Amino acid sequence: MNKEELINKITKARADYYNGTSSISDEVFDLWIDELSILDPKNPAITNIGSDPVSNWEKYNHKFIMGSLNKSQTKEEFDSWFSKYIDKETFVTLKLDGLSVSLIYENGILTKAATRGSGTIGDLITKNVMKMQYVPLKLPEKISATIRGEILLSKNNHKKYFPDYSNARNAASGISRRYDGEGSNHLSVLCYQIITEDKDISTQQEQFDYLKSLNFKIPDYHISYDPFSLKDLYQKSLRDSHEYDLDGLVAHHPNLRKIEEFGSVNNRPKGSIAIKFD
Repeated sequence: MNKEELINKITKARADYYNGTSSISDEVFDLWIDELSILDPKNPAITNIGSDPVSNWEKYNHKFIMGSLNKSQTKEEFDSWFSKYIDKETFVTLKLDGLSVSLIYENGILTKAATRGSGTIGDLITKNVMKMQYVPLKLPEKISATIRGEILLSKNNHKKYFPDYSNARNAASGISRRYDGEGSNHLSVLCYQIITEDKDISTQQEQFDYLKSLNFKIPDYHISYDPFSLKDLYQKSLRDSHEYDLDGLVAHHPNLRKIEEFGSVNNRPKGSIAIKFD
């Protein structure tokens, strides 16, 4: 496949993925990215995040760019990251296979909810998100904050209510953007990040504890000195049995300020990395 063909395929596949109409596997997409990385490592088809939303929903300009993650599929790739950015332990979360969303709260009240879209502009789907499970409309504290999470469809609800969708991720993407809002009550939102000036949060653990105190549901997490070893454990024992679809783990430096100091490349933080399942 020549470079132009690769670029066209990657661009179309990324748009399909973020608009809930994906027809290829993550493995195929990653192979195309790896192939183009050899031919042209700085090509925008590699460095871009998300895709421009294709819909009639009102658009939302994210105050904080919704970035993505670098990935590691081999122990060698992970060890290289670990040696650069980790002192000893990592904060490891499940990588949930859903649709990224930002929840915007003002004085403790949910006012807006938007998809990631291109990372800078997303679809404003507030009325649908307000119907979803684990989304508090009013927080126990009058803070103003942006909460990041994933819109998900459980495996049980996929089979029970939406068997016509090929997978739960595509279903969550399509249902969450229905103009009539039908089916949104069967979706869930799990949250993993808070951005606010109203609370001093310095570690991943503090961040997750605070999200729980605000009545958000969070992904499972572990403190690990060898997170890559968790890959086989989760892939073999939990991937099929978990309530939601998983496509890997995410390893973070445990200190949020250190992650900020490390910076990012193409809006992908250096202090975090996705460990993709096979």
